Amino acid sequence: MSSELPLHLAIRPLNVEDLDQVLSLEVLGFPPSERCTKDTLQYRLTVCPELASGLFIREFKPKYQNKGETLSKDEGEDMHVTKKNKDDDEHEEDPYLPEAKSTIVKERLIGHVIGTKVDGEFITEESMGRPTAELGSKSPQGVLYGHVESSLTVGIHSIVVHPEYQKKNLATLLLHDYIQKLSNQYVGDKIAIIAKENLLPFYNRVGFITKGKSKCNHGGEEWYDLHCPLIPEDDMDK
Repeated sequence: MSSELPLHLAIRPLNVEDLDQVLSLEVLGFPPSERCTKDTLQYRLTVCPELASGLFIREFKPKYQNKGETLSKDEGEDMHVTKKNKDDDEHEEDPYLPEAKSTIVKERLIGHVIGTKVDGEFITEESMGRPTAELGSKSPQGVLYGHVESSLTVGIHSIVVHPEYQKKNLATLLLHDYIQKLSNQYVGDKIAIIAKENLLPFYNRVGFITKGKSKCNHGGEEWYDLHCPLIPEDDMDK
């Protein structure tokens, strides 16, 4: 598998309009016992979309599609010799640069990170759920379900890269971007995640600290708790 990155990669916040693509990626990335349900994904993308990032491959409309023409290299060069003054330099369009306005015609989701703020400092079964009429807002143990806006702990519940694009360091790219954005937005003081033992070295390299075996046994599996501190760049310079 080639390690070369795909063209036209872009990371942006996710929202409910991305739900179908997010759900498809969950199905590809996780076994049934571990993947998120559509209702819970919709809940997360509705109540805290700022904690969800998607990695997309974008397709653009060809620049001269509506003009019924293309430019050869020589024709493009001819356009530059007609400039007459500084104002022309500022306003003349370079035929080899993208248009100033957006020409995106399609976005394909190939990776995502989705989180909520969690009750407490670690990922729990309650944090991976959502409040419902049947369950109420908290468990019998008093732990709040789902997103807790007042919390200072951001819990990552899902990080996945499409199988076709794995082994290209895209998960690292996504996490670095996610950590940097949340650090500078002052949304909390740490990120919590659970991981299986074989993935601990990966998360340690990205900046997470292993805290020990987790009390959460999501999907009947053994997990480890990890934390990553959220430190604004301004504070790192002090």
